[in-house]
Amino acid sequence: MVLAKKEIGEGKWLSCQGIVKVDQYVPEQTDELIKHIKGHMANVLRKQLLDSIQMKLDDGQSIKTLLQIITNNEEINDNWSTNKKQCLKLIEKYYKLKNKRSTLELLEEIQQFENGKFFNPSIYVITPFSTVKNELKKGIKTGLFKKMYNWLNTSIIVQGNDENAFKLENTYKEAAKDFKKWYNSWIDENIGTVHTFQGKEANIVYFVTGTDASKIGAAEWACKEPNLLNVAATRAKEEFYIIGDKELLQRFPNYNTIINIMNECKYQNELLIHT
Repeated sequence: MVLAKKEIGEGKWLSCQGIVKVDQYVPEQTDELIKHIKGHMANVLRKQLLDSIQMKLDDGQSIKTLLQIITNNEEINDNWSTNKKQCLKLIEKYYKLKNKRSTLELLEEIQQFENGKFFNPSIYVITPFSTVKNELKKGIKTGLFKKMYNWLNTSIIVQGNDENAFKLENTYKEAAKDFKKWYNSWIDENIGTVHTFQGKEANIVYFVTGTDASKIGAAEWACKEPNLLNVAATRAKEEFYIIGDKELLQRFPNYNTIINIMNECKYQNELLIHT
């Protein structure tokens, strides 16, 4: 890896065995990728919920106060404005995405958001093969993102049928619509073949190898020349991960070189921790 900062980055091979389904595509590698990015995507959804809340806040309200209302199990007051009711419903969803974190940690995250320091993750997913790229896009869209969208895209039961009731009823649906717009754009722009990302950088890069033992020729082609792997690895500013069958691919010299570099990075990071 070549990192933009003069620091030791993180590199790891996420070994994943499976069987090719079409061309070089191995579905198990999509599952492995989803396992590693779902926490990052939960961050995206939390940030979008906070963005929505901030836009709807009445004068004198704060996101932290809304969170305290939720943690104190207070009910919605009929006398509240529609905006405040919407904000409370949105903070409920935010709270359900806390991922085992304490209320104090959530308050710290909200403070980061209010200070303009809560950012969406910077991630590229790169592969040598067009078929793998296309299948990864479909798998992530219909798997991870569809589940997240469905979780959010629900109606709120309300009384009345006026404009304010309709607005409150569709609070989550509007948020889901925004999230869907984001993830469609992210899939188009952040998953691609190696040459798609020449001249670009992301904090985290996942390189999905594709192939199994029946596609050893394609596997060798992808790593025979070091340039392809070098372009992928040097897109990463901080972290670089390979998803593929390590046992199968480590026979090839250029993959083996990457394994050695990753082991050296791990060793150097451990030295830094203990010094």
